[in-house]
Amino acid sequence: VSFIPERRGLKPLANLLAKTARAYAIMDVAAMFLSRPEYHAVKLELDAQAPRAHQLYQCRQCQLQFLSSEQVIQHGLAKHFDLFYEGESIQVEPPKGKFMCVARCGLSGALLGPPNHHAFNDSLLEMHRTRFASLPLEEYRAKIINDTDPAAIEQWKQALCQQMIYRPRQPDASAQIFNRRAEAELHFREQQAPTLIRQGKRFVIAGPLSRQIEDPTLKQIIQQAWYRESRFPIKMAMALQAAFRSYGLHTFKTAPKSSFITAIRPQPMAAAQALADIRRILEHLEAHPGLSRADLVAALQGASAPEGPPVAQLINHLRWLIDKGHIIEFMDGKLAVPQQPAPRQPQASPSIQPRMTAASADLT
Repeated sequence: VSFIPERRGLKPLANLLAKTARAYAIMDVAAMFLSRPEYHAVKLELDAQAPRAHQLYQCRQCQLQFLSSEQVIQHGLAKHFDLFYEGESIQVEPPKGKFMCVARCGLSGALLGPPNHHAFNDSLLEMHRTRFASLPLEEYRAKIINDTDPAAIEQWKQALCQQMIYRPRQPDASAQIFNRRAEAELHFREQQAPTLIRQGKRFVIAGPLSRQIEDPTLKQIIQQAWYRESRFPIKMAMALQAAFRSYGLHTFKTAPKSSFITAIRPQPMAAAQALADIRRILEHLEAHPGLSRADLVAALQGASAPEGPPVAQLINHLRWLIDKGHIIEFMDGKLAVPQQPAPRQPQASPSIQPRMTAASADLT
């Protein structure tokens, strides 16, 4: 599992960086991308050592991921059944026969039918699957109550006078009618499921969708990967550095090897070669890094009035130095001069040994 920055998060931040002209710690930006699901995507990929037969599975309708095809089918029946089948309630004759009791779900109170009725077992299984699948089936069966009240039996009979039938929504299948949902579900498995399931060894899904994963095992895997990356988001930071280059942004490192992203390329400037007013600013920041604009102006203005021309000129010089990258303004407002690149060490030229010739040997 890995996390990828989304374009919808990159562009607003690139615009913000260009507008503020400040430098942001790339690890802080990475943490922000991870904290906002809409700003990242999740890449799911099988381990290279996984058996060839192993696959990941995706629902084509909503792009949710699963670890087995059966999970996709169960998801499709629960979430997308109505996309494939149209239900209709019709009036039928009440069931005939002598019924001494009617089974009632002890958890929901719903009537399931007499235990000796042919549809009882299907009703019980459907109630378990749709409402109480978290319980083992035998444990759910123990919750069933036999109600001998004639009024309850009559209520069940009247309910069965309304029967749901199902038709596939495909125009060429309109002649097919299923009198029970179980029949429609069997048709779904045979005809619709193959078109609903996408399988492969690698998928990328949107961040918000990753929070809706139904498969408990896969959900835990993604959560654990997210917690690990959030503690130290180095992979997201590296992905952001590459992505931000396409927006014309620049990265640089400070003395403690922290990486920053900015819209202005840092351009070191030799203070000794600058004009006097510029040199004062650069030399003071070299000696006192981390000052804010206000602190720097207060330190350099001396006895000048805060609104006087010398202070205005100092502020203009400072703004020019920041715009040109000769001074870096960080996201917290602190200022620093860019690091001078380390001078290159001259390469030692290979020593030349005089070659002895036969003629020179004779002279000796």
